[in-house]
Amino acid sequence: AAGCAALVSELDWFDEQAAARAIDMNQPALPATLAYRELLAQLDTAPYESAVTALWVIERVYLLAWTSAASDSSPYREFVEHWTDPGFASYVQALGEIAVTAGNDAVVTDVLSHEIAFWDMALTGE
Repeated sequence: AAGCAALVSELDWFDEQAAARAIDMNQPALPATLAYRELLAQLDTAPYESAVTALWVIERVYLLAWTSAASDSSPYREFVEHWTDPGFASYVQALGEIAVTAGNDAVVTDVLSHEIAFWDMALTGE
């Protein structure tokens, strides 16, 4: 239940950030987003060990990406603070403790390739 509440809060936060920056969220999804959605849909029916490992990789990449963007002059400071929060880091660590990396190389590789494509899209707009 806590995960669902956190997701609702996160989606509200995204809406607030978009509104503050006058970003129209009703845009067609780009190919990397569509591909990532497909991966997430596949994970919904994946075995638990694969799904929880994929979730850990997704969240770990997010934490590492935003941690590496930390600086006092970053234009993304608000985002860095939000996604490097100690509570989020603890959540990622807890996921890591239940992740099953052995035998899940393919799912880890798949998530990482989608992450690369997604971050490339975020940086280039393509």
